Amino acid sequence: MSFLSAVSMRPISNNRAAVKQQVHGFSLIEILITMLIVAVGLMGTATLQLTGLSSNQGAYLRTQASILVYDMADRMRGNPDRAIAGDYDGFSFNADVEGEGGLNSLKGATTDCITTSGGCSRLRQSDTDLYEWAQNLMGAGSSGIALLPGAQGDIDRVVDDLFRVTVSWDESDWDGDSGVKSATNKSFSVDFTISPDAGSRFVALGDGS
Repeated sequence: MSFLSAVSMRPISNNRAAVKQQVHGFSLIEILITMLIVAVGLMGTATLQLTGLSSNQGAYLRTQASILVYDMADRMRGNPDRAIAGDYDGFSFNADVEGEGGLNSLKGATTDCITTSGGCSRLRQSDTDLYEWAQNLMGAGSSGIALLPGAQGDIDRVVDDLFRVTVSWDESDWDGDSGVKSATNKSFSVDFTISPDAGSRFVALGDGS
């Protein structure tokens, strides 16, 4: 009986070894699949994070553009007589193209307003407004920090007492599908009226991007 028992036990031992080998192989495949799933998840998280950062940057730049636009609109409504007279009409300043040279050319007419404690005339004030706005577009003001990359400011008289102030800038958009950054030019503008009868009356008619 002991001989038969020994013979019958041999295949059982071999089967157990085979089962152990199968179990070890199956566990390795599970680990590889898990690592693949985790890698795909991490890639998706990274892409989502990059997209979120790009959206936050875009929102920040648009906010800075709106601040610059409404800053000039407020300056014009604070000097309605000269705005109606056309002192601000057709003004355009590109921070990258004109640079310090263009800024210095605007500074000459603003000396009285900047250095005189008693203030200046409305005509001089409009020159000062344009100079300081160009400073802000360049980031050459008191902070010395450029608010917008490739900033350009434009002031247009649409018709009669209807004005438009526009600020445009360069922005990098992230394409999550292709994984490629593309530079685009964006803008923010506002239309408003300044009535010569009501003085500094300001009515915002709309903005665009």
